[in-house]
Amino acid sequence: SVVGGERIGRYSFVGTNPFLSVTSWDRQVRFRYADGRAEERTSADPLKDLDHLLSQYSCATVAGLPSFCGGAVGYAGYDVIRYTEHLPNIPEDDRGLPDLCFALYDSMVIFDHIRKVLLAVVLADTNEQDADTARRDAEQRLDDLCGQLAAADNSLTLTDIDLTVEAQLQTESNFTQESFEAAVERCRE
Repeated sequence: SVVGGERIGRYSFVGTNPFLSVTSWDRQVRFRYADGRAEERTSADPLKDLDHLLSQYSCATVAGLPSFCGGAVGYAGYDVIRYTEHLPNIPEDDRGLPDLCFALYDSMVIFDHIRKVLLAVVLADTNEQDADTARRDAEQRLDDLCGQLAAADNSLTLTDIDLTVEAQLQTESNFTQESFEAAVERCRE
């Protein structure tokens, strides 16, 4: 994230342990919770359902922290427009990717590249519990997160990765060599 006229991105964010993920294929929406529960339902507009879900959460602004400290991270694909507009010629799904996929995070590790500090942030959930209980729970989760960071295995180095091994990718061209060369020639003209 670039702030002001800076040339370097100010922050890098790493979300940990999402408390909920929301995925949609066509109008089938799947909710997966951190405790292992899962729900699936049909929706007229999964994007509107996601917006409604997000409206249930808010985050206080805290001095010294970036404006984003947790929340939804993911993507809405190009075909999400079909939730609100009837468009002809639905393309074949040749990739098997969801139309939208978001994970909701209430714990983040934030790298501040300007100040050169690492911030561990955990959001307190005051929707389900009183403020004191929420604060104690958040403090425990923050201690756990900091413990995980301190115990991280730093033994993996670039020399441990074999860069000579070729990737095992299955690809198939939709152009013959001759068709490709003809298309390139048309572009040159």
